[in-house]
Amino acid sequence: MLAGTGGLIGAMIGIGLSVLAARLAPALGATAGTFAPVVTVPSVMVSVGVSLMIGIVAGGYPANRAARMRPIEALRHQ
Repeated sequence: MLAGTGGLIGAMIGIGLSVLAARLAPALGATAGTFAPVVTVPSVMVSVGVSLMIGIVAGGYPANRAARMRPIEALRHQ
């Protein structure tokens, strides 16, 4: 849940920064042909998916290891 929420927040921030950069670029001297950030649905889906996979692996692996131990040993390894 935390990794998914972080991925969605990161995607929203990325989209917002892309829109901001597209609006500020002409004011800084860039032309539309030289600088035009594009955000596509597949790129957002891939970024959120990678975030979810990292969260599942980083949270699931230690939890799985601790679940196989006796409770007192799991607490001793903290």
